[in-house]
Amino acid sequence: MHELFSFPIRCERKNYVLKDVFYEGRYLINKNHKDTKIEIYDVFDKPDFIPSIVELVKRYRAGENPFKLVEKWVTEWGFWKSWGNFETETKGDYIYSKLDIFDLLITCESFCRDWELCKAIINQDLDQLQRFIRIEEAEVNDENKCKSSHKISVFQDEVNQEITYDILHFPDDILKEYSIIGSRYLADRIDMFLDKVNFALDKGVITWGKETNKIQLSPVLRTEGLFETLYLQLFMIFSENEKKICPVCNDIFSPTRRDKIYCSSSCKLTAKSQRYRARKANLI
Repeated sequence: MHELFSFPIRCERKNYVLKDVFYEGRYLINKNHKDTKIEIYDVFDKPDFIPSIVELVKRYRAGENPFKLVEKWVTEWGFWKSWGNFETETKGDYIYSKLDIFDLLITCESFCRDWELCKAIINQDLDQLQRFIRIEEAEVNDENKCKSSHKISVFQDEVNQEITYDILHFPDDILKEYSIIGSRYLADRIDMFLDKVNFALDKGVITWGKETNKIQLSPVLRTEGLFETLYLQLFMIFSENEKKICPVCNDIFSPTRRDKIYCSSSCKLTAKSQRYRARKANLI
């Protein structure tokens, strides 16, 4: 695994790169001869997997051609199971795989919303947290039918349904209050997908412990679909509390100082330029 994914158990999701793809309507088709040598990679060796998803969604929302975007992404990252399963079929010496591109894009958009929340919590960005969460008073009746008020947080999820949580109120630390709320919601989202992760023994890694004079078996967590792979990576990043996520390029990095925001001087300059253009646009 890449060093950015620090975890006590090795995680694995192997996929293969696709080159020969073409469209039939909204479906992207891959045709592979059964004897063709394919390039296989492990996504947990790739720290740029999540940033590639974020960039895909960003360009799709900006109005770029979804067919070209998905084709380019798939030729680098391969086909993935998302909300629905992609179909495979063998015809003679060829294996055909079919992927609904809008199924993939919906999956990616859903994840990116949670990624933005994760980024706001990790980077301690109160302004961004308040985009996701609002805190309001709610009246409740106790067993004696006496009314009292307490604070609740309200989330607007990806299908515009409201999700509420009772909260612990920290009037002297608003950032802490919003971060705890956001973490509760994110934990529920992560838990929803991690039950699809498979725990297994890696039979390819059996070592003989010289000191203990025993055979040592190595466990591994394996994912299959796109969602559980993304959310397992998100969980690893979120739970470590030592990484940051660059607000410009979405790269995950280890800051050399606590107050460091951007992964590089280039991204810092890009953010400065974006702020300047935004101020200039507001003056017009």
